Amino acid sequence: MRHPTLSGRTRQHPRELAAHSCLCLGEDPGDALWSFRQGTQTSRVRVHGRYAANHTEVRLDAVRHHLGIGSLPWFTARQALAGGEVVQVLPAWTFTTRYTGGAWLLYHPARFLPPKIRVFIEYVSEALSREYPSRQNRPGEAG
Repeated sequence: MRHPTLSGRTRQHPRELAAHSCLCLGEDPGDALWSFRQGTQTSRVRVHGRYAANHTEVRLDAVRHHLGIGSLPWFTARQALAGGEVVQVLPAWTFTTRYTGGAWLLYHPARFLPPKIRVFIEYVSEALSREYPSRQNRPGEAG
């Protein structure tokens, strides 16, 4: 994602990111190696930038303040995208880097799942699927 006024044209290929300041997760050196997919084509590019943060809201705020192009999961960027605060840089590509913002419900493995736990799991699963549609049903998560 980028701020709408940052170099207005849409990028065509991930390799173009190497020429820009990018906002990374920053937890280890591999976080600067971004991977993308478009159909059967894949691309990996090592990005650099002056700012790193391990919280997606912090990276979103940095994009809003013109610090660079950020890697943001859809669930973090969706409202800013809808409001025109940020735009996708590579809309034809899907961002496939290892951090995707998944959620897990963990519970003790028992032969019989208590009804309260089963109802809770079904409720949370349904609520999250409404709030955060599957990858196939939303725009690509290109950086």
